[in-house]
Amino acid sequence: MALGHRMRSVFTVLFIAAALLLTASCHDLNPQSTTPYMNRTDVQEKICNGVSGTYTASLSVGYTGFRADGQIDALHVIQLGSAAYIVGRHDNPFVVLNSFPVSLLSRVIADPNLAALLASQANATLTLPYSIVGDGPETHTGSIETVLSPYTFTVTDAAGTSHAVTLSFNKTSIIAGINADDSTTWRLSSLNLDLRSISVDGRIVQQFGALHSGNASFMVRYRGEKR
Repeated sequence: MALGHRMRSVFTVLFIAAALLLTASCHDLNPQSTTPYMNRTDVQEKICNGVSGTYTASLSVGYTGFRADGQIDALHVIQLGSAAYIVGRHDNPFVVLNSFPVSLLSRVIADPNLAALLASQANATLTLPYSIVGDGPETHTGSIETVLSPYTFTVTDAAGTSHAVTLSFNKTSIIAGINADDSTTWRLSSLNLDLRSISVDGRIVQQFGALHSGNASFMVRYRGEKR
């Protein structure tokens, strides 16, 4: 009788231990995940809405092209006066960037025919997505990252043939120092676009680099203040 009781007790203990082990294993297979603070919907909404608005900006262009002897020319910087860009709210997280100076690309294009076509192009409007990115899982700080998507437009040559021209830029323009607890930091105060390549009808015809890279360069800077 006593032996049977002891055996039942042993089985009970083993059963409880197995159940606890199984429970622990289930937790390991399905870990509880938490949303990083800066990714929370309420945090994203308040920062994006705080960043949104119309910005008045100074616009400048820096470029290096090729001289007649084929060597890289000195850096040229042009101040183009004021421009504007619009930053959307949380439900429309895009930057609408006005007055991108396409015609100035003619000064750095090696192909004279393409350069002539671009010289007559009007300023372009670029629409670029942006997001708020945290520095870490629990931090209240982060940055605004604007994705510099390629921009494609159409030109028509002397023979009346249309061609698709695509401008590809550096991947992102980043504003660091955003603090979820300090609304004075919720500003998209600058946008930096560095041209990386030009394609015509899907084929890269010229690549660009940073200053002193040995390649031509074309850099557009917007420095803005929210109205």
